[in-house]
Amino acid sequence: AIRGGPSSRPTIATSIQLSQETGEVIYFLYVVNLDFLTHSSSSKTNNISQEIHDMGEFILFT
Repeated sequence: AIRGGPSSRPTIATSIQLSQETGEVIYFLYVVNLDFLTHSSSSKTNNISQEIHDMGEFILFT
């Protein structure tokens, strides 16, 4: 399990490399609960939403 931030990138890269070397299938599951954003200011909501979106794209396109 990873959190998806920059510190997770080496783990993601290693997982992909091992999958390619062994021919095993690897699955990435992206889970997020945005309910907590309903209590945030508009600016924070936009920033957090963008960061979550970027992390998801990084994981999917790596």
